[in-house]
Amino acid sequence: MPRLAVLAPVLAAALASSAGVGQAASTSTLITAHFRVTLTERCAEGTVGCANVVYQGVNRRTGQGIVLRGRHLVRPCADGVTPCGVAGYLFRSGRYRYRVSESGTLRVTRGATVLVHEQGRWR
Repeated sequence: MPRLAVLAPVLAAALASSAGVGQAASTSTLITAHFRVTLTERCAEGTVGCANVVYQGVNRRTGQGIVLRGRHLVRPCADGVTPCGVAGYLFRSGRYRYRVSESGTLRVTRGATVLVHEQGRWR
């Protein structure tokens, strides 16, 4: 049995219990050809610039997974300063960067090298 499958209920309980008072945990899942990515935002609803987002990614073929913490990528308003909305999400693990866009693109890079670039659908 894949290790993540055993840990999934524990992770879900930990995420739910650590959302905190006054914070809602909202979850979205992106399905691409090779990955299932679940994002859990642990900030008050409507927060632009949430710095407490959890990425739970699973390779759909192997079942291997990774859990990361990250933040919103914010789209500025016309004045170039005021945050207007969420453009996506950014997560880091050493030299690896995981970006998930609002339009459903998963992009994983190591330095300037693109390792994964897949379009998916939100569920």
